[in-house]
Amino acid sequence: MLRPRAPVALVGSAEFLPVMEEVDRELLAGRPPVLAFLPTAAGQEGPGRIEYWLRLAESHARRLGVEPVPVPVLDRADAERTDLADRLAGAGLVYLSGGNPGYLADTLRNTPVLEAIMAAWEGGAALAGCSAGAAALSEVAHELPTGVRRLGLGLIGGLVVIPHFDRVERRAPEIIGRAVSSLADGQLLVGIDENTALVGGPDRWRVRGRGRVSAIDTEGCRHVHPADTEFDLRCGARRLILYRRCSRGRRASAPPSSGTPSFGSGWARTYVGIHHHPPSPTVPYAYASLWGSPSVKTFRDVLRRGLGSGACDERGQGGAGGQPKEALDVGEG
Repeated sequence: MLRPRAPVALVGSAEFLPVMEEVDRELLAGRPPVLAFLPTAAGQEGPGRIEYWLRLAESHARRLGVEPVPVPVLDRADAERTDLADRLAGAGLVYLSGGNPGYLADTLRNTPVLEAIMAAWEGGAALAGCSAGAAALSEVAHELPTGVRRLGLGLIGGLVVIPHFDRVERRAPEIIGRAVSSLADGQLLVGIDENTALVGGPDRWRVRGRGRVSAIDTEGCRHVHPADTEFDLRCGARRLILYRRCSRGRRASAPPSSGTPSFGSGWARTYVGIHHHPPSPTVPYAYASLWGSPSVKTFRDVLRRGLGSGACDERGQGGAGGQPKEALDVGEG
């Protein structure tokens, strides 16, 4: 199992440009002053484009005051070369730049170069991927603007990354819809705006740069995180559910919809509905569920604000003052 000791940066655009300098300085802080960079994702774009990425990355490293180490892996044969893999040893930051994410993932998968990247990350080097690099590090490599899905490297488990998210949503929103509909159980779509980075991992993240990060779950529910906010991105069976049991004799009914309530940074959305909660499947519960790891107090606050007294039908027997009695259960689902 991969056990990195350093952060990862998933960047929506602008690798090696001034807008990302502060992010890269933070990634390099306390680490060897060495920036290793791979233009692999652009391997099909010709020598001129490769030279562009190498020059841009070298200039960026010089501005940061660190040593630039180009790792010119352009195809599968290059990725099998141990001499190129050896260049990653001693790096403080390993960077995968833009191009075609599917090609990048297919080129590096199960090769000495990928093993060296993983070893560097586990050994304490920060890891960054921008645009195609960010998408390839996740579980699915979405090729933009076509929307073609290819297998990613899966180094960032549970996430499916779409970079340039603000531009994609403006110009081709159907790509977002297809990406959400194709999410597997336990996956979370993470859309990263241009000039924006999502830094941290594996659960706790911070948004850096000029834009926002959108987290969308398998039900299409979204929470948007602005710049300089921190939040949890916990995937898998971690949708925490709050149940409110109706008093005996009352009939459960969902409260009227009033839009998506806001419960602070870290929540994708609140769902309100009716649920028969085991081990008593005949007892109706009104419920709310949230992504994240809140305290019981937070859940109780959500219960009162999100469900309210209207969560149970007022007919039949009930508690004092006509208010339904409450029972709080917290679980994962």
